[in-house]
Amino acid sequence: MSTLTASPSTDAPTADGDRIDWLRCLPFIALHIAVLGVIWVGWSWFAITTAVVLYFVRMFAVTAFYHRYFSHRAFKTSRVMQFLMAALAGTAAQRGPLWWAAHHRHHHVHSDHEPDVHSPSLRGLLMSHCGWFMTRDAYRTNTRIVRDWLRFRELRLLDRFDWFMPLVLALSLYSVGALLEVFAPGLNVTGMQLFIWGFV
Repeated sequence: MSTLTASPSTDAPTADGDRIDWLRCLPFIALHIAVLGVIWVGWSWFAITTAVVLYFVRMFAVTAFYHRYFSHRAFKTSRVMQFLMAALAGTAAQRGPLWWAAHHRHHHVHSDHEPDVHSPSLRGLLMSHCGWFMTRDAYRTNTRIVRDWLRFRELRLLDRFDWFMPLVLALSLYSVGALLEVFAPGLNVTGMQLFIWGFV
C-alpha cells in the first residue's frame, strides 16, 4: 500500500532510508522466482498470445500514461480515460500513478545530481535500475511534487491501494484459464498456466 506524504521524503533522505527493505521486497522476489513455474505449467499458444498482448498493453499504459501523461502532462484526456489508463497501468505492478509521477518528476529535477536515485554514476547500475524502489525512502509518495493530481480522488485511491489492480489481473487470468480448461479444453490452457504466462 502506498503511503502519501507531504514531507519532502525524496529530497531529504532519512538515516536508514537508502537501505533496502527486504520484507517489503518479498513479493518482488517471489514474482521473479515464480517465473520458473513455466517448467511445470507448460505452454499453449493461448497462454503465449496472452503474455505478448498483456506485455504490450501494460507497457503502453505505463509509458503513455504513467510517464508521458501523469509525469510530464504531455497530452490531455478525459477524466474517465485518465482513470481507466491509470488502472490498466496499475496492473503492471509499478505502484500507483501518483507514486510513479512523483518519483519520475523528482528524477528530472535532480538528474545525475544528489539526490537522484536513478543515476548510475551516483548509485551504481543495480541500485539506479531497480534497487532504489526497494528502499524505505522510495516507498513514500512525495505529494508536494504531484499536487496537480491530488484533486482526483480516484487517482489517490489507486495510489493508496496499489496492490489491488495487480491482484485483479492475477485473479482474472487464473479464473479465465480455469474456465477455458473446462469449456474449451482444445486450447490446452489451465488457470495456473494463464496466471504464470500472463501475470508473472
